[in-house]
Amino acid sequence: MSVAVVVGATGAIGRVVVARLVAEDHSVLAVGRDLDRLAELAAVGDEVETCRLDLADPGCGAVLVSALDGRSVRLLAHLASAPLGGDILDTPDDVLRAAHEVKVIGLLRLVRALVGHFDHPARIVAVGGNLGFDPVPHASTAGLANAAQANLVRQLNRRLAPDGVTCHTIAPGPVATARHRDLLEQEAEATGRGVDELLAAATAGAPLGRLTRPEEVAWAVTRLLDDEAAALAGSTLLLDAGRRTALP
Repeated sequence: MSVAVVVGATGAIGRVVVARLVAEDHSVLAVGRDLDRLAELAAVGDEVETCRLDLADPGCGAVLVSALDGRSVRLLAHLASAPLGGDILDTPDDVLRAAHEVKVIGLLRLVRALVGHFDHPARIVAVGGNLGFDPVPHASTAGLANAAQANLVRQLNRRLAPDGVTCHTIAPGPVATARHRDLLEQEAEATGRGVDELLAAATAGAPLGRLTRPEEVAWAVTRLLDDEAAALAGSTLLLDAGRRTALP
């Protein structure tokens, strides 16, 4: 029996990913740190089990393997959020380290532990963000950690794809969640601009004239499970409503 592992399952995007996977008849192991929120996910139905772990714990991989209880992994989706950082010259070292601990080192710990437990084929999907490719002021950790994560995914793909485990990055633009609102409030405090003004600017920055929706990220995660998605191995999918201007 195989399972889809969703790390960061209790977040705004993670909950939608779990719901879509269940709707498409996947068994889900929902992973997070908040026991109350995990309990809410477990109430969805028998298709969802939960596992509490902390990606900053060097033993988190062993915790996940134990929770699998002998099942194989069809999907490892990493949606864990990093701490928000401000201006690159002002963000404390410990915030930068914490962001990399979650987005890069934590993901690597889990993958190392799961080698030998993946289905063939299987998918590793890391949800990062477009700021890893188009950095902006007042979001230092989002830029640095997501860029490093995208590099990690490509390295993992080189190593694991020959065994049928392809690795992918999904890089949304701003997603319409409470977390994005927090980022805008942080930027507003730093710049003196209003939150509504910043939201309007973020919306206008995309040719579609809106933010990415959590449901669109969930769609991308589940479609990467299709057999036809194998050729995307190592690729980055930019779900940014068309806002990126750089090539490629």
